[in-house]
Amino acid sequence: MEKKLKVRYSKFKTDLSFNDWVKEVNFGRYYNEPTPYFHGNVTIRESSTLYQSVEDLFPQVSFKDRILNKFKIKLKTKWREKTN
Repeated sequence: MEKKLKVRYSKFKTDLSFNDWVKEVNFGRYYNEPTPYFHGNVTIRESSTLYQSVEDLFPQVSFKDRILNKFKIKLKTKWREKTN
């Protein structure tokens, strides 16, 4: 069963434009200015040091250094096994 709404159109007329009405009613009184910490969608390099870029988190390591690091880790684990 459908319920029908009883609607009565308003015949109210005003001389105020929308912008005048907003000023008179003080419509934006609850608007909060954004904090100075938000600067929109800024890329990581332009933002402050709060965030680090991916390149800073994972620096480029040469192939030789990667192999040496793996070798050092294996030596350390074998040394630990021998001492335990």
